[in-house]
Amino acid sequence: MSQIKLHVLQGACPLVPHTALAMAKASDNIDYDIIIMSREALKSAEYLALNPKGSAPLLRDGEFVLSQNFAILSYINAKFPKAHIFGKGDEQHIAKTLQWLAFVNSDLHPSFKALFNPNAVLPNADENLVKALQQQAKENIVNLLRLPNDELNNKDFLNGEFTIADMYLYVTLRWATAMQIDFSQHTNLAKFIKNVENLPFVLQTLKEQELAVL
Repeated sequence: MSQIKLHVLQGACPLVPHTALAMAKASDNIDYDIIIMSREALKSAEYLALNPKGSAPLLRDGEFVLSQNFAILSYINAKFPKAHIFGKGDEQHIAKTLQWLAFVNSDLHPSFKALFNPNAVLPNADENLVKALQQQAKENIVNLLRLPNDELNNKDFLNGEFTIADMYLYVTLRWATAMQIDFSQHTNLAKFIKNVENLPFVLQTLKEQELAVL
């Protein structure tokens, strides 16, 4: 059996499939390699031959190569079903996990683009316009975080049990913290962060990417 290799950017969204592999290691005792890439290495000829988009994550399983978070997570789920990365319930339970995963991937994650790379949103904008854009982005992020915060009333995790959707939310909360976004009004999220960081496979992924807990 080939050993899976996952190319990641430290602390970025590939932390999500990285955690999925750690969950598979806990359930199936698999081995995997994490390859931490620099942004310069993502644009190297060798890497672009594997992924012409020059982005991470990228999963390699023998000769099989796969990009895009959703595709990689679906592959890990199909290959290691005992890991239950989407949850242990019926099809409706799993569909709710996918709903939250889609929310973070399609709504919450893109909201950070103006903070990470404002020039991609407003090319050649002056400093005042960039500041206004970033302030609006922060307000939008806080507003979006209201939805998972409300869902976490009387629950430790979004769907009642830890799933990979929780990890994606946790990753965005790491970004929000790093960008000094004040989401303290959403009081359930502080407890949620602690719940996620109490999980051994999450601590394993943080250690493997040399990241500190929040």
